[in-house]
Amino acid sequence: MTNVTTTAATLAGRLLLGVLLAIGSASAARADAVSYALTFCENLDVLRDPTNKTLAMNAAWVTQHSLMLGRTMPYLELRNTSADALLTQLNLTIGDQTKNYDWSELIEASPGVGYSLVTPDGVMGGQKSDELLINFSNLGPGDFVRFRIGLSADDPSAGFVQDYRMTLFQLDGSDPSSNAIATVSFEDGEGTTQLVEQLPNYSFGGIPTSTSLAFPRGYSMDMVMPFTLTDSGTIEPEDDDDGQTNQVPEPDSVLLLSVGMLAFIGWRLHCRRRAAS
Repeated sequence: MTNVTTTAATLAGRLLLGVLLAIGSASAARADAVSYALTFCENLDVLRDPTNKTLAMNAAWVTQHSLMLGRTMPYLELRNTSADALLTQLNLTIGDQTKNYDWSELIEASPGVGYSLVTPDGVMGGQKSDELLINFSNLGPGDFVRFRIGLSADDPSAGFVQDYRMTLFQLDGSDPSSNAIATVSFEDGEGTTQLVEQLPNYSFGGIPTSTSLAFPRGYSMDMVMPFTLTDSGTIEPEDDDDGQTNQVPEPDSVLLLSVGMLAFIGWRLHCRRRAAS
């Protein structure tokens, strides 16, 4: 009888340990979180240090011509803020359909990150596009890429100034329906996903600024300000070839199964006791 009881207790202990491990595995198999931050700015130093207000103010101590040239050729930083997934692609529409992406070039990136520009090309006046499409390799958690884009008007007779703040979104505007849309792709061991987010109409907070070569409010000083878009989501486990999801059972299911097994062990123990008596 003692051996029977000991064996049953050992089995129950092992089963309980299995239940705890299974619950942990089920939790780990749930969808993985992904996220990014996409920042725009006309000044590279401010892009690198977007919270430095003194740097942003000093960056505006240039001619209005230089500021508007920078706003026509802004810098972008894309940072992977996920915990595990790789960021594989950025697709950014133009927003204002009377404008286009004229060119783009990589400025800098985290070590080991690869970059492949699909549209537009890297030549001013070359192949233009209504979307900025870039593929990445090894853009892991915490990594970044910084690149520069050139904007131009579809109408060749239009002026050279194409302020990104009025092209990708409407600065201090009220209707964001025509703003640029960012589609960012991720992948990890569970599968792939895309986050799709439309740029809002950012506010300049009442600070004087100009969207043309004219000085804001007469001769008052203009200002440099970065704008950041963030988004987050999850990667769901992919399906097998037969359409079944590769997923460990949820903790509740594992617990139900385990309770049933414990009940079976209890029943077997009861039978052995009756037989022994």
